[in-house]
Amino acid sequence: MPDSHGPRQTPGVYITEMSAFPNGIVGVQTDVPVFIGYTQQAQDPISHKSLCQRPISIASLADYQAFFGQGFRPTFQLTPASQGDYDIAAPGPEFFKLVQTPDTAFHLYNAVRLFFANGGGSCDVVSCGQYHGGPIRLADLQAGLEASAQALGPSMVVIPDACLLPPDAYATLVAATLKQCAALQDRVAILDLCGCTDPANWSPASIQAQADAFYAAVGDCAGAYSYGAAYFPALKTSVVAAEEVDFPCLDLLTPGSATAALRAEIEQVILDRLNVCPASGAMAGIWARNDQSDGVWNAPSDMALNQVTALAVTLTDADQEPLNTPINGLAINAIRDFPNRGPMVWGARTLDGNSNDYRYIQVRRTLIYIEQSIKAGLQSHVFAANDATTWTGVTSEITSFLTGLWTQGGLMGATASDAFAVQCGLGSTMTAQDILDGYMVVSVALQMIHPGEFIALTFKQLMPAGS
Repeated sequence: MPDSHGPRQTPGVYITEMSAFPNGIVGVQTDVPVFIGYTQQAQDPISHKSLCQRPISIASLADYQAFFGQGFRPTFQLTPASQGDYDIAAPGPEFFKLVQTPDTAFHLYNAVRLFFANGGGSCDVVSCGQYHGGPIRLADLQAGLEASAQALGPSMVVIPDACLLPPDAYATLVAATLKQCAALQDRVAILDLCGCTDPANWSPASIQAQADAFYAAVGDCAGAYSYGAAYFPALKTSVVAAEEVDFPCLDLLTPGSATAALRAEIEQVILDRLNVCPASGAMAGIWARNDQSDGVWNAPSDMALNQVTALAVTLTDADQEPLNTPINGLAINAIRDFPNRGPMVWGARTLDGNSNDYRYIQVRRTLIYIEQSIKAGLQSHVFAANDATTWTGVTSEITSFLTGLWTQGGLMGATASDAFAVQCGLGSTMTAQDILDGYMVVSVALQMIHPGEFIALTFKQLMPAGS
């Protein structure tokens, strides 16, 4: 058989090596999120060029700090308050409210810290701009979302600052995020509810109102629901350490009242406020940890949250039921605090809760994993001859990849043939016109794994013999 050197001109013996195996399909990464939000800085530490609105890959918190700096540190002032509405009780007695100036928060840095603390590895970060004294700007986050589409590899989208937007702006951004994920078909959005970090929304009576506001925000995203998952409530964490808290407000106290105990009280109130975070960053870490330990085909649920001390809202079974299975299907996954277990992820549904195909996060994400892996693996066949030899090779490559996935437990079936079927050929997946038009059509049928979300136990007492 002639080799790439063409016809030989000199008599002799020549060697041609033939590949024993066809090209293999390698699974893509599923544990890489892209974080979008405001940062202290956004510049290359060597060239000092701006990195604003550009996806940058990082592998550690040290990488983040080198490119984007530290977290946002607001200042606080003490203002006189009544006994019925105060944060600090000083000797005297005097009562004070702790007022943050400016009244702005930026969650990206702490979200990334929670990601790493909960098992995350590498991720991409898009800085929308530097910290500022005004409110969160929709246009900045939209620009960051558009820039994130250029990143190759992310399988999750996390915008922790989105929960700080006004309701109308929040709805616009969430709709754009879901539609982008559906268009790209390679990532899923992890969503926080609007206003979830505001203490005004932490009463049990406000749960349904927040859910209704979320339903209204995503109401026009039909067709993209399976590409999003929402989590509630916000988290009380320990990511911000006591040494990170500034103390600028002692001069506002009355003379002689700045005791060590009072100082500690004020610092603790500030620390508690800074440690409130939306859940999306921690959940990105949970998804990554689940993918690494159990595989993307397993539900990222029934998992403990690291560096989470409490929840902003304590949910009961009665609270979770309408969130998990609402009539409209727009499920909101609960994070619950259980005795002797602590805060646990207690839900694994997409926003497409009424779909039998895409109801569960792991089903949607496993399909993305399979689709993107096969898509990447078949790039080498784009200009191959559209003939039986290529069809056989493509079928063999996909079959080998899916067999490996089935062997790991990623597909359901007693045998590989029960778990999937692959077809490619004239008369089965293509017509003669398809071939003339340059189309090679591959059909892949899969038996996906669904969780036993509701386990019903039936008990029956047996009557004693002879009774």
